[in-house]
Amino acid sequence: MVLISASRPAWPEVLIGLSSFAVFMLVFALGFSLLPADQPVLQGVVRSTAGGIAGTAAFAAAIGIRIRSLRLFGFRPVPPRWLLIAAMLGVACYGITYLIQTINGMWFGQDDPQSILHAAARGGVIPFLASLAGGAVLTPFGEEVLFRGVVTNAWHRYGP
Repeated sequence: MVLISASRPAWPEVLIGLSSFAVFMLVFALGFSLLPADQPVLQGVVRSTAGGIAGTAAFAAAIGIRIRSLRLFGFRPVPPRWLLIAAMLGVACYGITYLIQTINGMWFGQDDPQSILHAAARGGVIPFLASLAGGAVLTPFGEEVLFRGVVTNAWHRYGP
């Protein structure tokens, strides 16, 4: 392996990260068709975690092309208090989203576009915790590390 030093992510990381994300999401989309149609809870758990897994895996692919410190991707030590606050806000936003979609459905009579995700949340304790972890923790983490950690840091080379 050739080691290339760089001060921050650049175009190779952006291209590898975004193309990997697209490939992972395509694989998940193809995999969804293989899930049993009569298992909405399983479908909901898988769909709530797909974006997080794809984003985290794409980030791993992007940082894997060069060996560097995670600090260059925006990772910093954070006091535990802020992690707890962020986790509570994530859970609260997850609940608020459900409430907004329910009210929207009642007022406008529209079907819930995330009904499969809500089926997982109502499928028992284990599916609820899995969909919560996927939808409120893993997906935001995957999106942040890929888009803010790789893409935004790379584009900062050109100014704000």
